[in-house]
Amino acid sequence: RDVTVQRDTLSLLDRNQKLYQSMVQAQSMYLIRTDLIGNYTFANDAFLQEFGFSFEDIKGLPSLDTICSDDHDAYRAAVYECFK
Repeated sequence: RDVTVQRDTLSLLDRNQKLYQSMVQAQSMYLIRTDLIGNYTFANDAFLQEFGFSFEDIKGLPSLDTICSDDHDAYRAAVYECFK
């Protein structure tokens, strides 16, 4: 009985993970995630395709390294707003 509950729970988690992943990847907006120091931990397909990256190219890379230096201040301001 416990095995059945565990199997059903894992199946539900798997379905939810696939649903979440498909929703995120289907977005036309750029979705990225960084760690607290600004290194990429996720980027959706829209972002990767627009800028010509593969996730392996940018995983762990500081996000500022992929942003034009003229836009660094605007980027920092946007991140600050997110933290607020």
